[in-house]
Amino acid sequence: MRLSLDRLADRGCWISDDRIYAFVSAAGSIAEVGYHGMQPVSRNSRILVREEGVLQFSFRESDGSEQEIRFNDVTWTPSGVHMPLTHTGGKIVCDISVSGRALCINFAGTVTSAVGLIIRIDKASLFTQVHGERVWQVPVVSGSHAVLECRDRVFLLVREHVDPRLARGGGQGDLPVLCSPA
Repeated sequence: MRLSLDRLADRGCWISDDRIYAFVSAAGSIAEVGYHGMQPVSRNSRILVREEGVLQFSFRESDGSEQEIRFNDVTWTPSGVHMPLTHTGGKIVCDISVSGRALCINFAGTVTSAVGLIIRIDKASLFTQVHGERVWQVPVVSGSHAVLECRDRVFLLVREHVDPRLARGGGQGDLPVLCSPA
């Protein structure tokens, strides 16, 4: 389905597959990435969030300047978008898709004047406002791949009387049970 992202109410579109979902914005960015896993249905599914863009894209020109990439006319499927991009040095297409547990971004084409593709991730987009606690690992970058990893610890509060042997914090793996008397 062809979409003009600028004309949509929220100026972008959602894509989703098995575990990953993302919001592709007309501003030339991916504004949110989430993960549908074993966590309770809540804000804990939000992984990378920033209205201005979690991932922002631009071309580095031969003179050192940058040309911001804008997304507008896309071919949308539930699991991805395909879009031709305008560049003075040639024809480029960008595919953004989600598959299983991966967000895939592919640029292809022939460009004569640009010397690089820049993909920026804003550290402020590492979402931490979750139920419980989210701890982010140091990002790992290797070649054309980047891995961002976090771990959630969800704390449950049991308000009924519980056997004192169970009323302890921690030691319960990733789901400690914290108890209080009635």
